[in-house]
Amino acid sequence: MKRRPSLADTLKKHIDRALSKLVEEKRKFILEKYRGEWIKYGEEWLRTFLEHHSSLLHDANFKSVDDCLNWLYKSTWSISLP
Repeated sequence: MKRRPSLADTLKKHIDRALSKLVEEKRKFILEKYRGEWIKYGEEWLRTFLEHHSSLLHDANFKSVDDCLNWLYKSTWSISLP
């Protein structure tokens, strides 16, 4: 007989799903909001900006500025940077 998931397991699953969706939305926000500045001013500008606004990194679940920049490069393969 298959065991039914406990209430705690079910709640954890729903919370994890909600947090994952929130992180995805925060990452999309960074991509949409700062992509233009990144293209216009370059990577150093974005790096400095992110270093001074670490809450953006934290909210989007990035471990570091480099982690964020690597994700941005992978997510914006169709644009060319200066």
